[in-house]
Amino acid sequence: MELDKYGLTREAILNGDYAELDPVEKPRKEKRPMYLAEVADKIIEDTFTDLRAAYLEIDQLTDENAKLKETVDQDQVAITKAKGDAMIKQQDDARLKKVEDLLSDMEKSFETYKENKAKDDKEIAELQKKLADAPSSDEVDKLRARVSELQTLDQDREEKYRELAADVNNVLDALEEKFSNLSVDTPTEPNVEK
Repeated sequence: MELDKYGLTREAILNGDYAELDPVEKPRKEKRPMYLAEVADKIIEDTFTDLRAAYLEIDQLTDENAKLKETVDQDQVAITKAKGDAMIKQQDDARLKKVEDLLSDMEKSFETYKENKAKDDKEIAELQKKLADAPSSDEVDKLRARVSELQTLDQDREEKYRELAADVNNVLDALEEKFSNLSVDTPTEPNVEK
């Protein structure tokens, strides 16, 4: 800085120091114009006042800039974290959709099973009634064979139902554990008979 050679460092200016000129009497042979010391001193004082104000403003702006940079850095970290959280949520939403679809399919299978079981139970009851009322032995044998066939089919369906119910319960347990780890409300559990 040019003012350093006069002993006016940045710190001195910030402390309010300024250059003072000694007035010189105009020699007779001097042809250059001379200025009044009080006018020159006032101009110099005003210049240094402005320079001090500029330095103070630069310091203030530097501090504000540092604070704003810190805020921007914190916001950037928050944005990065929010993007990561959003991606995790999207992945969890996709998984949840798959599980919901699986549960929906299982529920449909269960409803189909219940409907088929009800039909078979009704048919067994009708066949047993016919069997009791049947006059010929050939007809009785046919009815008994059909009853036996339906009972076997019913047992097979009952076994598949138990497996399906176990699968549903396993999925529900896994979902409940997943949601408890995510601190999310667990979905209502469908009414599955065991």
